[in-house]
Amino acid sequence: MNNSKETTHLGTDKVSRYKWQLKDQSKPGKMAFLHKSQIKVDHEYQRRLNAPKALEIASNFSWIAFGVLIVASRGGQFYCMDGQHRLEGSLKRSDIQEVPCIVFDVDDIIDEACGFLSSNTLRKPVSAIDKFRAMCLSGDKHALSVNDLIKESGRVISDASDGKTVACVSALLRQAKDNMSILVSTWPLIVQLCSGRSISVYLVRAIWYLENNMPDGQSLNKGRWRDRLLSVGLDEVDRSIKSAAAYHGSMKPSSCADGILKALNHGLKNRLSLAGLDQEALK
Repeated sequence: MNNSKETTHLGTDKVSRYKWQLKDQSKPGKMAFLHKSQIKVDHEYQRRLNAPKALEIASNFSWIAFGVLIVASRGGQFYCMDGQHRLEGSLKRSDIQEVPCIVFDVDDIIDEACGFLSSNTLRKPVSAIDKFRAMCLSGDKHALSVNDLIKESGRVISDASDGKTVACVSALLRQAKDNMSILVSTWPLIVQLCSGRSISVYLVRAIWYLENNMPDGQSLNKGRWRDRLLSVGLDEVDRSIKSAAAYHGSMKPSSCADGILKALNHGLKNRLSLAGLDQEALK
């Protein structure tokens, strides 16, 4: 259980007991609303600006998502230590002038750079699973559809993939956005093929790719090719995916799909052929 108390179980102050030290001599910052044009970015230590990311922030601006910028006050100037892309997004909008900041007084650019490192390395990035769950709570239709498919399979969402869980939610979400009908049709087949086993993200991507490129009138989800895939079995499919990926030097969906195609066609006279896969996709 997480113990958030300031004292140990013996009642001793934790700072004294464990000799915790402040990392630096910085003082708590002060909340302030600054005009966006006042805030500079020092590119001696800042990462390179990702223009598409800044544009996305501007076009989908949310004050909650914006939060606050971490700003250094140095030599009478204000420098953004954390939030460069959010700042750039605000600069693109005429309806935003002042932005919320926490301002720290620093002596020089070295302190400022250390602040940048601390603010960007002590935070854990939001995991794909946590982001997916938040999307479900926010009512995102694609996330809710994927969540329903996973529930119907009898599995649960988890960071770890095993015979009872699903970890590849990012791939499923991407497929739902690209073509929900293909995901709906192939997911039960994947679940059956992987019964009691882990569901690989590479398998999920490859089967979706194959179904999206099947000849007219044919499908992996019914008839001959469904029966064939289940007959070949997961072990052989996995082995063939790895072999094809090694041959092509890539784990991209088309390469993994080529592995499944080879497993399906092995020993057959009337073979399945996907023109797009055979020609362009593997180049």
